[in-house]
Amino acid sequence: MVSIPFGLKGLVQESSVFQELIERSIAPLKMSWASIEVVNFVSSAAFFHLGYNVIANLAPHVLSTLLAETCKILEDPHHFYDPWDHTNVQKFLHILTIFSLNFKCFCAFMTNSQELYNEEHNYPLNLSELFNDSINPDSNYHYLGLLSLDIVIWNLNICLYLLELLNFQNILLGFLNFNTEIINEEINIKYIDNYTLIRRKIISKTYFIENKDKEETSKLKEYDTSKLYPLKLNKQIYSLETKYNTELESLLQENKPGLLDSSWVKQIREAYTASLNPIKNIVLIQLVDQMQKAIPTAEWTENFQWKENILSSTDCWFVEEIHGIDLVLYYAEQNNILKNTIEMKEKLQKFINACYAFIQYERPIKFDGFDWFLSTVFIICEGNVDKCKTFIIQLIQFPVIPFLWSNLGKVIDKNIKEECTTQYTFMQILESIISNELPHIKFALKNTSGMDWSLICNLMVSQCFWGILPWSQIMHFFAICILFSPDYIIYYCVSLLYHCQFTIMENVTNGKLWPEHIVRMHIKYMYYHILNIIHSV
Repeated sequence: MVSIPFGLKGLVQESSVFQELIERSIAPLKMSWASIEVVNFVSSAAFFHLGYNVIANLAPHVLSTLLAETCKILEDPHHFYDPWDHTNVQKFLHILTIFSLNFKCFCAFMTNSQELYNEEHNYPLNLSELFNDSINPDSNYHYLGLLSLDIVIWNLNICLYLLELLNFQNILLGFLNFNTEIINEEINIKYIDNYTLIRRKIISKTYFIENKDKEETSKLKEYDTSKLYPLKLNKQIYSLETKYNTELESLLQENKPGLLDSSWVKQIREAYTASLNPIKNIVLIQLVDQMQKAIPTAEWTENFQWKENILSSTDCWFVEEIHGIDLVLYYAEQNNILKNTIEMKEKLQKFINACYAFIQYERPIKFDGFDWFLSTVFIICEGNVDKCKTFIIQLIQFPVIPFLWSNLGKVIDKNIKEECTTQYTFMQILESIISNELPHIKFALKNTSGMDWSLICNLMVSQCFWGILPWSQIMHFFAICILFSPDYIIYYCVSLLYHCQFTIMENVTNGKLWPEHIVRMHIKYMYYHILNIIHSV
């Protein structure tokens, strides 16, 4: 029952049963997380307030056995040289990856208790202690902490959370800076150990949001240390604005007044599917402007009124959100769209504040995740706040918007007094289609990695596919959601799985787990698969 999204949501209504099921699933002395299905259930359960609270209460204790088993391998003389491929270590990292699919689940397990300290144990008893080891080079579990840190920060909300909690960016930069100074004094070329490599890899992820993870070799190599530090922005230049007009652009530039009929919509869709070119920012803005004249207005639109003169004040902001602003502008600069300036930061802050006032979104009492959707809109509109405002006012009329903008989905759920309804509707429909269309891939993921594709897609969509797809593909994702009916966001996610099916089967054969390897997806021909599915629906 709990393996079905609506089944889990229905179980939450029976609060005592739901609570007891969680408690019995992760009893600290009775199991060591051997069942990946239990891990998947716990990760999903934390989406709900009750599930989060139950897990947070148990968190300081329930991972102690798992951590003890993992740390024993590191201390075993037989595995002293290279323990990282051992089954216990890989199991622990996989469990941590599943937890990272849900930011709330991860935060629940980061709950610490000062009463846990025991001099008899020199290994970390919970996640909070382990991640503190990641910034302590004198700890015996420093490298395990670094591996754990590297594997969870693909969830950008976790990255922001740990940036503030641990200050790991500055601390690890300090380690690199110290090592570089010593090396430069002695010799320019030197063997760099795995600690330096993974520290640099982690730091890079806090500056650059790459769509394809570059695997680091585990063997020691010779490195020119002048290239290791400091980090430099990607200088690759490419033109986002093509010099030619496509049929889609020509149709949009006609800008027909009044309501547009179904024949016009059909013509626009055909023009889009006939083009394989990158979409210009201005074309996507025009597409929203024209399509909103041709679709029925969503029922919630009348509840929202744009408020002028909203300030860019961050008095009510969490520090993690300030880190998020920095990461957004790093990403925009990386894609040669915006400059990372104080003015742009203030504009983005003002835009987010105005949008929250627009949809009457009440900020949580503690950090609950950054708004990657509004950040994507800000980049699409190239930092022009007036264009951003118009874009949001028009886009909110589209029925697909609650699935794209998770904070709007929360507002709608609150108004109907149904927790997680928008999110779990998306996940339920996606799982149903995958069960019918790609049952062998669903089984392979579930049987080997204990994963549901809907849980992975929920994270990817909430982050607007940052770190998974390149910017050009993210633009196509938005275009598809605008051009077609709301169910096409589901078909898009199905097409991703269809595109990855051979990679998944190859990984399963080679014993590689997902979602660890999702960041290595080869997306060059993915758009063709998406168009094929669009034509077949």
